[in-house]
Amino acid sequence: MLTPEALAERIENIRRTVARYHEIGIREITPYICYFTLAGDHEKREGFWKFYDNWDRYAKWAGPRPPHDPADWLRRDVHGQLMLHVRRGYPYTPDYFAPLHRYGVCTNHPDWIEWHRRLIRMVAEVGYDGCFVDNTRPDFCCCYCRYCKAAFGKFLEENRDIYWVRRLTEGLDIDKLKLDSPDVPAELDRRFRLLRTSDHMGMLRRVGRQVKPGFTIFPNGNSIRQCLTTGGQCDRLMFEGTFSPGILTADKPPETGEMDEITIRVSDDAVKSKRYTYRYELNDHWMELEADISMPTGIRVGQPVDLQVKLVGVGGGGRDNDFAEDFHLLLEDPDSGERVRLALEPRGVFGAAGPLGKGKRPPAVLKATWTPKRTGRYAVCLGFTYTDAGHIRSHPHLARLLGTQLCRTHVAELLFTQHMNARCIYLGYETGRSGWENVQELSLAELAAFSGGGGFSGHGAPQATYRTFFQKHPELFDGWQPTAPVAVLYAYWGPNPLNAHRPVGRVTVHHYLAGTHRLFVALVAARLPEQSDALAGFRAIYLQSPGYEMSPVQLRGLCEYVKRGGRVVLADEKITINGRPAAELLGRDKIALWDWSKPTTPTKPVAVSDGLRRNVRFALYRRGDRLALHVVNYNVCLLDKAKKVLEVEPTPLAVPLPGGWKAVKATCFDPDGEPQPLKCTVADATAKLTLPKLHIYKIVLLEKAS
Repeated sequence: MLTPEALAERIENIRRTVARYHEIGIREITPYICYFTLAGDHEKREGFWKFYDNWDRYAKWAGPRPPHDPADWLRRDVHGQLMLHVRRGYPYTPDYFAPLHRYGVCTNHPDWIEWHRRLIRMVAEVGYDGCFVDNTRPDFCCCYCRYCKAAFGKFLEENRDIYWVRRLTEGLDIDKLKLDSPDVPAELDRRFRLLRTSDHMGMLRRVGRQVKPGFTIFPNGNSIRQCLTTGGQCDRLMFEGTFSPGILTADKPPETGEMDEITIRVSDDAVKSKRYTYRYELNDHWMELEADISMPTGIRVGQPVDLQVKLVGVGGGGRDNDFAEDFHLLLEDPDSGERVRLALEPRGVFGAAGPLGKGKRPPAVLKATWTPKRTGRYAVCLGFTYTDAGHIRSHPHLARLLGTQLCRTHVAELLFTQHMNARCIYLGYETGRSGWENVQELSLAELAAFSGGGGFSGHGAPQATYRTFFQKHPELFDGWQPTAPVAVLYAYWGPNPLNAHRPVGRVTVHHYLAGTHRLFVALVAARLPEQSDALAGFRAIYLQSPGYEMSPVQLRGLCEYVKRGGRVVLADEKITINGRPAAELLGRDKIALWDWSKPTTPTKPVAVSDGLRRNVRFALYRRGDRLALHVVNYNVCLLDKAKKVLEVEPTPLAVPLPGGWKAVKATCFDPDGEPQPLKCTVADATAKLTLPKLHIYKIVLLEKAS
């Protein structure tokens, strides 16, 4: 609430400061706004209300005062009542706003839209290069005011002939369909709001570019499920609170069995044993839990051993009302059939306050002692009973510990986001902390290998090293396209088994392919080539998302691919396309179902998957007569205070080649060294060579030789 004279001085100071930053080499400077937030007090007329009441003092910059009081801008529920809170679970007066309140605005309100236009125009006029728009999540803004209803009616009128609108409104009178009608399909409502959010971002960018060409819009979308839409008309999209890549052990992970189970071996003789600590993570819709499990790899019959479970977190961020109890370990020997149930002590309720008000927030250390009576190899399962009061009550959960779940990667998420119009920016809190430089380097390498141009927050030596590498070798990154013999198909509208914010707790087809070093590319249903000829080069296309939306022409192209002998593999027989069973549409006799006991993989691995190599990942790109194989070592111990990098010994590679390649020149690039030539032979359309010792990141450039 500065005086007009002081405000004029402030604006001019901003203009001079931005110009000075540009002069010293900072290329892009962006301020912050929020998609839907107002701060103030509607009863005391403080905050934004005080500004509104004195608007005429600032009309020189802000334009005429909007006709409606800001209280009219706020969201309304389906009953027409004002919703003062931003959303359920957020405090009305958060600490960072106090003593003011945080309100959620209807983003369809014309006064709010016009205010955002003027705000962006002022941002561009003082010289800023773009704007960061926080909380760009339409699920934060579910409003049923008169403007939302009108916008929904206009949306239906303008899009009634789009194939997915017709499908979702089948059997309904579209002319009588209202936003607050009980029969409005939830998915139709969601897509309407997603597209509205995208259009709002596009409007902000257009307004900014009218003043300053090249003006960028950089929202915080924070949702893989809807990022293709919310990032559709902007330049970057941020994923906040991204989990760190690496391995969830405190040391080199031990070898595991054929089923990749984490086991304890019991023998009659003295055994060489080492204790290991593993992180178990559960993120299964309503259940969220993290625990560090410490146990030996082997013991002797009759020898007592302590097993420990440290609860790290129960519930989302340790802030919700979830709780868990009845923690135990179940040890199973498949050969003898023996099952040993060990209760973990102390018993109690952990998480939020339990049904008797005795819940305890983690961390908490639980222990059990086991004295084995016979030899065997015992798989370890963690069990507990979970309650999310709003959704599930006293739900028993038992999870077998698997080695495949110990490697945290964003490979599939990043390949998927290559289909965004915007570049993805990952914000991981750990990488900004001292001592996490190895994790920061891995994060930078991961985005370089898989994102197609994204970025990771961070600073310090790793970022400087990689910046130098990128600037020195732009020819390794510009204009390349992912290539592979098989594809994984994702749903444009979601849901997909992807999550940048928290790792997915279950193993998926893409996890298996990446973990066994089988190359794949990501396809998106809404952008699927409409001609089957464009799919003919794939030996298999995997469908692992619960449901897909395709235009009639796209579906016809996929069916033609199958009829011509292309292989489609469904991760689940319940998967649908346009609301119908995919197996029925594609032909049950033509498709295959994914079988975890014998996975359908028509391609060979690029490298063996043993020892530390099991946590290496690959991506292949092509540009003309050149191939670039990106290799990332994820063996950075996330539970080790030293955050060690476990280097991988030289690895034999077998890289598939395009037809007609008889000879290949191979060169290895590394951010930490100079390029070096590699000996390479070609046989059976495969380039065979040995990758040198791997720290974190290498690129093998393969060039067709005459």
